[in-house]
Amino acid sequence: MINKNFNEDDSFDLLTIAEVATRLKSSNDSATQWLKEQGISIHKLPKRVVYKIEVDCAISKPLLIDLKRKYPSNWSSIFSGICNNVALYEMVTSQVGEPISLRPSTKVLPKNNKEKDLLKRLSQ
Repeated sequence: MINKNFNEDDSFDLLTIAEVATRLKSSNDSATQWLKEQGISIHKLPKRVVYKIEVDCAISKPLLIDLKRKYPSNWSSIFSGICNNVALYEMVTSQVGEPISLRPSTKVLPKNNKEKDLLKRLSQ
């Protein structure tokens, strides 16, 4: 299920080069080279770090491309079921050329028939 609560979103978390290397099961040098190949900026704070969401996006992109090829009619629902947050879903799908679909994070319940009609018209 996609995480819709910004406070629980880890999009701005940072990873060190060593943490990226661990995720990739590679050496620090190989991880640094991979980051450069992916176009991911390495920021020099006290340590060299990258944004976690950029790494997650680069790791997830090949999966999304495979899902689009194997399941052309329902790849989006499959990927959203796998993906752990909205920001990552939107970032990966936009990088493969899909339009960003801003999904509501809350469900609106109509109070009367007039509101029901309005919601029906807006959702078409």
